[in-house]
Amino acid sequence: LMGHLRTSARALAAQTGSPGRLVDALRESWDLLGFSRIATAVFGRLDPRTGDLALASAGHYPPLCKRGDDVEYLPVAAAPPFGAPGRPSVQWEGSLDPAAVLLLYTDGVVDERVAGSEASLAELARLVAVAPADPGSVCREVATRLPEDRADDAALLAIRLDTPRPPAEAAA
Repeated sequence: LMGHLRTSARALAAQTGSPGRLVDALRESWDLLGFSRIATAVFGRLDPRTGDLALASAGHYPPLCKRGDDVEYLPVAAAPPFGAPGRPSVQWEGSLDPAAVLLLYTDGVVDERVAGSEASLAELARLVAVAPADPGSVCREVATRLPEDRADDAALLAIRLDTPRPPAEAAA
């Protein structure tokens, strides 16, 4: 299912132009795709030169951002999951500061079934807070704490921008 969803998203991404419109296009296409299950996803667009970031969610937990000692979930409003009736997506726009680490993760990282989502999200934020502020360390800190017998797969993606170049240099 996720492989087909990824392929569909790639095909539609060039036509939609933004994460919010991509979520809506996939929602509108869901019945045509022949999926009999629901799925969650978060889509984003990051300009590595400026740090401009746009995110949209279809029922997925929000990305986590570490800025120095501060850790916060980005206020990305989740539209209902794909395959469920719902409202149009709301795109969040902001900026990823240099040296900030953005963490995206699959549902399997959050232990909804035993600990509950609220406690599990708080634990994820705590783990990221104590990790050094580099993508590899953030992923290692989270991955080493995941139980081996979890019911769902787990994937992590951590991003940190290099120090941006001055505007004249970036344009060149």
